[in-house]
Amino acid sequence: MATIKKSFCYLCLADCGINVSLDKQDQIIKITSDFNDPVSQGYICEKAQKLKEHQTSEDRIISPLKKINGNFVEITWEQALDEISQKLKDIIMLGKADRIFYMAPTVAMNEIAKLTNKELMATLGARYCTDIFSAERMHKHVIDSMFYSQKIDPDRKNCQTLIVIGKNPWVTNQHAKARKLLNDIKNDPNRNLIVIDPCTTETSMIADIHIKIKPGTDAWFLSALIAILINDGFIDQNYVDQNLENYHVLQDHFSKLDIDNYLMICGIDRSVIDQLISIIVNSDGLAFDPGNGIDHSVYPYSVFYLLNLLIHITGNYQKQGGMIPIFGFLPDDDHFTQTKSPLTNQMQLRGVTSFSILSENLYIDDQNKFNAVIIDSTNPAVRVPNRNTFKKQLAKIDLVVALDSFHTETTRLADYVLPITTFFENYELVGNDNFNYGHVQLSRPILAKPSFAKHSREIYEELLIRLGIIDNSQDNNRYEEYLKDSNKFLLDLYEKTKAGQIRNNLYILRKTLGTKYADPIIAMAWWYVFLFNIRYSPNTTVSNLIDYTHEQIDQLASTSIVHVLKNIDTQILRTDKKINLTPGYSKTLLKLNQSRIHSDKFLFRLMCGYRQKETFNGLVRSNDPPYVEINIDDAKELGIFEGSIVTLTTENESIDLQARINQNIQSKTLRMPNSPILNILTADSNVDYINPQYKYVFADIKLRKNI
Repeated sequence: MATIKKSFCYLCLADCGINVSLDKQDQIIKITSDFNDPVSQGYICEKAQKLKEHQTSEDRIISPLKKINGNFVEITWEQALDEISQKLKDIIMLGKADRIFYMAPTVAMNEIAKLTNKELMATLGARYCTDIFSAERMHKHVIDSMFYSQKIDPDRKNCQTLIVIGKNPWVTNQHAKARKLLNDIKNDPNRNLIVIDPCTTETSMIADIHIKIKPGTDAWFLSALIAILINDGFIDQNYVDQNLENYHVLQDHFSKLDIDNYLMICGIDRSVIDQLISIIVNSDGLAFDPGNGIDHSVYPYSVFYLLNLLIHITGNYQKQGGMIPIFGFLPDDDHFTQTKSPLTNQMQLRGVTSFSILSENLYIDDQNKFNAVIIDSTNPAVRVPNRNTFKKQLAKIDLVVALDSFHTETTRLADYVLPITTFFENYELVGNDNFNYGHVQLSRPILAKPSFAKHSREIYEELLIRLGIIDNSQDNNRYEEYLKDSNKFLLDLYEKTKAGQIRNNLYILRKTLGTKYADPIIAMAWWYVFLFNIRYSPNTTVSNLIDYTHEQIDQLASTSIVHVLKNIDTQILRTDKKINLTPGYSKTLLKLNQSRIHSDKFLFRLMCGYRQKETFNGLVRSNDPPYVEINIDDAKELGIFEGSIVTLTTENESIDLQARINQNIQSKTLRMPNSPILNILTADSNVDYINPQYKYVFADIKLRKNI
């Protein structure tokens, strides 16, 4: 008789509930959907069913490892922690704690682990890091922060028209019940699904209209669209007058735009954009769903800026069926705050270093370098552009420590490898798409913690104890103080944290309040729900909110779910403050240079890294050999057939791989799925401000041999 335990799929932001069937030996038999999950309600995609494959991989790390003469040997935990702490101590004694670089988890489901571990690394002295924003979504985060005090999302359920741009949600999902919502729009004659994408995708094939712009021309297309809306008077004038500042500046800019030239650059006829404008003007609820096709392409900041202009001039902000503000649950990290990169003085999102500039910011010479790199549950050797350079630079670092559950391309580059627990062996807090619906959910471990692995936070805490940075006696004193009057202790912790007097409050919570629960990580849930309550219950005293948070988290700990919005007026998210459309560098964001999408040296544009149904980034890999897709007409011209071996060349590298013919991509465009070899081809120069330009790399292709 199988045992069934509830958990969540951790492969994207949708947080779909799953049932995991276990045999008598607590081995996973199968993974199915959970129809009782309050958000996904029985919905899962192919990725969730791949979790068994990931959990039971033969690449599981079963002992601490040390590299000796180029080979790994198994060592004890005591030896590993003693040696690593001594090497870190030597770095700190030299006054170079800020030359310890931290690479935080890049999996969406590791949010609590990431925040906890970032605090511990900051306590160690680290000041620079990478995380999920290093690879994607940083542009949207920055632009949304420029416009609003909270995040915004498309109201997919109620919109009359959904415009998907640079995204294939049928495959990527990334929000609850993605395919059901897409089908709901498709099957409703009064609703419209518009896809703007250079390629034919699973989503575009069910769309009412697929606008197939040329790769990399999103900013030109959106600029032309806005110009026509403004010049022809198709804007929501009442909304503009009441809610926007400096609209006249934008009006002046777009009135001078050469619309015909912009549309020619995009490869789009005027009739196509006129059809789109007719739909926009007649839509009661217009929502935009952008994706990584923008983040990893040309002018991503500009595109997200233009999308926000579209939202406002059409009056679709803070509107049902349009773009709605959502509650922010997890706060931004405040430990890593550097705005410039460590060695090259390039732009960062506070302390987050882009993967695009990572290699050049690890090592320049022996005086300008990092002394240690700690890599936590991420695989930069695959995800950074110009990965061969990254490997060479990493080899020049004195100490490289990788924490992971499974061997990856990155763990094999480390000096020490430390085995950690998997998602299914941890407590973790789920607060992504679920939280848009007001649910905070707790994922309990469904598998026993193996004897050879530790929680990542345990490793950092043990290192800090060995370094004398964490004092056990002080922990005991705090615990005694907490026992005397827990509410007074928590109030004092909040006030001192708010004043900047305490910087390791999450650690303190685990050692005090955390002892109340089955796992101390539940204290993190308490803290973040408490901060949420303070933000959205401004008329309630902090003392009362402490009591109220206790009630909520006790319910969460016993049932694994709590609805935090039930006593909050959602209107608190609305703002009467006027939106400033022309922040500091808006003029820069509107300047587009056509040379960015053309190359005198390379004839083709390589769009690489698209996701397939069966895979997900570096976690679940395709078993197919790597290949490149080419347009059928280009293939005929070059004598390339299905299965031919071709040489693919970029400014960074040349590789041989198999060709596949695809009539769904445009002429002079090449496309590659996610593959470990991907970033051999991409280079540091293929960037726009921050994130790598995986979706737009200049390339050439030649026939090597036919099979």
